[in-house]
Amino acid sequence: MKLTPGHPVALFNLGIALEDAGRADAALPVLEEALRLRPDHAHTLFRLGSLLAVRGRHEEAEALLGQLLVRQPDYPDAAFRLGNVLMALDRHAAAERAYRLAVMLDPAAGSG
Repeated sequence: MKLTPGHPVALFNLGIALEDAGRADAALPVLEEALRLRPDHAHTLFRLGSLLAVRGRHEEAEALLGQLLVRQPDYPDAAFRLGNVLMALDRHAAAERAYRLAVMLDPAAGSG
């Protein structure tokens, strides 16, 4: 597959394909580059933040998911994922606020 150099959407899609194929180590730098090229892309912020959380890089995940919610405060999945990250960081009160936001935005948040 030939990629257009510096094309953030193509890099995002490649990163997701790599992650879905179980190649998280390869997906991480691709998603980081996609975000560097387009720092306002909500889906990249969410997927990279989620991948970092799964890899135990909770502080970095918190920063990206928090940035996403500042830019797009009506993103229930991001609020729920941020709650999970904050729980992992033993920041229970902040996690509760994030979970409450997620449920306020979507009563089914986190159920699927």
